[in-house]
Order: sequence, then C-alpha cells, then structure tokens
Amino acid sequence: MTGKRSPEERARQDASAVLLLGFLTFQETADGAGYIGSAMVTDQRGYPLEFRVLTPVKPTPMQKVLFGAGLEGYVSAELCGRQLVSGIQRKPRLFLVDRRELLALGVESPQVFLWLRRPGEGAAVRAAEEPRREEGRVEAAAPGFQPVVWQGVFDSENTKGHVLSLLSECSGSFDLMEAFKRMRTAVELLAKNDARYR
Repeated sequence: MTGKRSPEERARQDASAVLLLGFLTFQETADGAGYIGSAMVTDQRGYPLEFRVLTPVKPTPMQKVLFGAGLEGYVSAELCGRQLVSGIQRKPRLFLVDRRELLALGVESPQVFLWLRRPGEGAAVRAAEEPRREEGRVEAAAPGFQPVVWQGVFDSENTKGHVLSLLSECSGSFDLMEAFKRMRTAVELLAKNDARYR
C-alpha cells in the first residue's frame, strides 16, 4: 500500500467531512473584562456533536492601549479562534462564524470559513478591501426559518458548490443563526456555574 488515496476515496472522505458543520463564536464576559471563544460541531440537522469553550482571555490595560481598535480582531481570531479550530476533534470542512474578524482563520486553513448574518445586519466588505471575498444569500429551505447572508472565500468552484449545497440542505433542518444563540447561552450558563468562565 502506497498511502495514496484514489480520487474516489478522496471524494468520499470530502463528502463525509462536509456533513459536519462547525460554528465559531466570540463574546465578552459578563463583566466586560474579557472575551470567551467557543466552538460547536453539529451534524446537518443541527444536533451538537462537540462543544468547546476557552477560559476567558482578559487583556491588560496596556494591551488594550497597544492594540487599540484591533484588539477584538486579534483576540477573536489569533488567540481564541486558532486554538478552538485546532482543538476540535471532529474536523468539519466548513466553519460558520458570526463575526467578520473570524474570517481571517480561513487564510491558512484547509477549512472554509463563512461569516453568516441576517439580511440587513452587519456591513459588507467592499471588493477593494477583499477582492476574493464573495457574498450571497441562502433562503431558508423550510417555513419558519429566516434567510441568511454569507460572506467568505472559496478555493474552487467545486468547494463553493458543496458548501452552498450543504448550507441550503441544513437551512431546511434548523435555523443556522440560532446555533450561535445556543452557544452563547451555553457559555453564559457555564459562567454561572464555574468561576473560571466569568
């Protein structure tokens, strides 16, 4: 055995990996002194398969001054996001994020990162700022769920097709944005019960 996989084997592995959805979010601690990152992996129905939370990152006053407006982007992507993505045991092909800053994780990653938001929420990035970034909309495939707007970068049209197909399929099973709410609520519950997460 040479260790090389046939194109069929790679396609089967890619198809099974894309059935997992990763969610990544970042929030302030209740006291506003720090930030907590969390990651969740679900199946295509939105059922949680794995959930990870980091203890809060609490920047010093000096770090706040030195990083200025870039502090949240640095903490969310570089400190929290990278650690969460590498620590996840189940490796989804797609991570959905609710903050634009977390898209930076996709630059050096084999996974696709898409920023999701409701139509009309958040400001779009102008093409001049990020020429490869694409944006689109997924209509809810089931009644009662709202559409979402996505933004991200794809390495190929094939990847884009698989990812958007998965988003469309999942939007018929659960509200994609609601997963972020579940994660934030779980972190709040954790903080109430464990002083390390306050």
